[in-house]
Amino acid sequence: MAGTAIRQHAAAHSFHLIDLDQLDDSQPLTPKDTSYTSHEAYTSHEPRPSTTFPHTLPPSCTDNSADLIHLGSSDTTLRDLAYSPSSPPDYPVHDFLLSGYGYDPLRPSDSSPIHNPRTPSPFPSSDIGREVLTFDYPLSPPPPLIMATQTITSTWEQGGARPNPLNAADAPFERYRALPSPRLSTPAAVVRSEQTDKLQQAIMASWRGSEPGPERTAAIVALLARLTALVNRHSYVDNPRGNRYRVDVFGSVSWGGETKKSSDLDLVIVDTRLLQGYIPSLWKVPVGGQSLGSSRGSRTPQNDKVPLIYDMYWLANKLRNTPGYSEVTPITKANTPIVKFKTGGLECDINCNDMGGWYNSLLIQAYARVSPYVFRPMIHALKKWAAVHNLNDYTVRSKTPTTMSSYCLTLMAIAYLQKIEALPNLQKGVVVPPECDPTDLRQRDAIWISWGREQGQLAHIWFRQEAPAGWTTKHPHLTAAQAVFGFFRYYCGQRGERDVFDPRTQFVSVLNGGILIRPHPQNTLTRERQDFRQRMDPNTSREEVVRAMAEYDYEIDSQEKYMGTAAGKIAPRKWDEKRLVVQDPFIWDKNCAAGMSKEGLDRFFKTAVASYRLLEDADTSLTDLLALKV
Repeated sequence: MAGTAIRQHAAAHSFHLIDLDQLDDSQPLTPKDTSYTSHEAYTSHEPRPSTTFPHTLPPSCTDNSADLIHLGSSDTTLRDLAYSPSSPPDYPVHDFLLSGYGYDPLRPSDSSPIHNPRTPSPFPSSDIGREVLTFDYPLSPPPPLIMATQTITSTWEQGGARPNPLNAADAPFERYRALPSPRLSTPAAVVRSEQTDKLQQAIMASWRGSEPGPERTAAIVALLARLTALVNRHSYVDNPRGNRYRVDVFGSVSWGGETKKSSDLDLVIVDTRLLQGYIPSLWKVPVGGQSLGSSRGSRTPQNDKVPLIYDMYWLANKLRNTPGYSEVTPITKANTPIVKFKTGGLECDINCNDMGGWYNSLLIQAYARVSPYVFRPMIHALKKWAAVHNLNDYTVRSKTPTTMSSYCLTLMAIAYLQKIEALPNLQKGVVVPPECDPTDLRQRDAIWISWGREQGQLAHIWFRQEAPAGWTTKHPHLTAAQAVFGFFRYYCGQRGERDVFDPRTQFVSVLNGGILIRPHPQNTLTRERQDFRQRMDPNTSREEVVRAMAEYDYEIDSQEKYMGTAAGKIAPRKWDEKRLVVQDPFIWDKNCAAGMSKEGLDRFFKTAVASYRLLEDADTSLTDLLALKV
């Protein structure tokens, strides 16, 4: 009945009916022009980038032209729809707000064009069909993220323009493609240095040889376009204009850090209406709430406050049903849920709007721009060294000892170059709140990540895009080979040796400009806690002991909200027992080396010490370093 009414009304008002089953998801978006004022703007296999509505309406508004006229007007607003005489009270346009935070990024203003979030939807899920009704009027960009307050000046203004996920040109991959590849434009001075240094010659040759060909780059660009079209097309209920999502690439491929021509792709679906990510109002468990208590083997409940595209099972199903995608596997039991798949010779991992890796890539890229012919080839050599010696397997379920991620290794390299003043601190000047509140949305330079957790993680994403004015390297003639040798010497020198890293009393912190003294030497807090327990009266009851220890732990933990960047006297208690601490530059209480097993740490330091001793011979080449037997 409703479908008939819609068709009759569409015929009377010259609307267009599209059968989504006839659309080809494997084809990229191919606009013929930018006017978008007619369905002719897109080729026949593409959906209209305009407002779409499921063809089945709730019972109380079926066959009612008044609501259809409201929906079909380019001036229709949420207020119009909410107060339309025939709008059913059982299907509110929106009924959840960010309790206590002042705004809702999923909710457009009452005067903005209609957007149709999935939860709660004015259309019952059982009634949603494959046929949609489209309306012809100009495409407008998605609404900007509404901040809780307009009185806070963003600290991004201190260091230049903020990278904007809404702007594809700000993406690390687009920034890298926009300039000549450093691997193909090595200055003559760097080439001359290779003639007298066997290791430098080998590192630079290997680095330049890892440049991906134009065919691979073109394949990545085409894949991003296809996936962008696919996710926008299949999310028409939450994305009526067809422009809410954009698929982007992050990780080593995005900033030119791959060590071989066929590196895997890390992809992210950028949600332009949730640029701050997994904000507190969207947490599966609210602030102060109880854990869901789901076992690791069970499926994590889908958050009913976000669109279906955030459900990795739903996304995997769409990919499986699209020609050209194979070996599609959702991985949901992770901090960042992903879908793994293969297409066109590319192995890919894709997540939805977990933007931590995207900003990590931008930060690394910014450092690489400062030192393209030292930092870039240095990282290339270290990553190849780690791979060949099985030192970059950071998966907990691996059969081998858990070592470190490439990201952790990269942070250690940046921190070393900062230590010797070959790189600046691009985060110097970040505004540090006097008290860290992970639920405070007034923090303009913050996002929330880890959609797989019950509660999100706060990430402070501010950094400078360029070196501070007046900064110059202390080592203008430093080579990549010297940097690699210095890396091994510094991190793995013998105790008592001058100016080497001591993991018991120091930690790695790119955020703070290199290497810092731990607020407490390793295991200090653990020993103090044990001493507190031992000083108790032996006759103390078990209940009193438990209560006293809980109060002791609470007092210690409550101090962490004042830690800032950990440059003072307070650091997370979870760092205390860790042999190696590599601070995440955005998630300030996170140790990127926390997942390393004892065996993995032993292997890393043992191999690094052997590599340092090998490189003391001036005739050592990269081949010798990679062939080292430990």
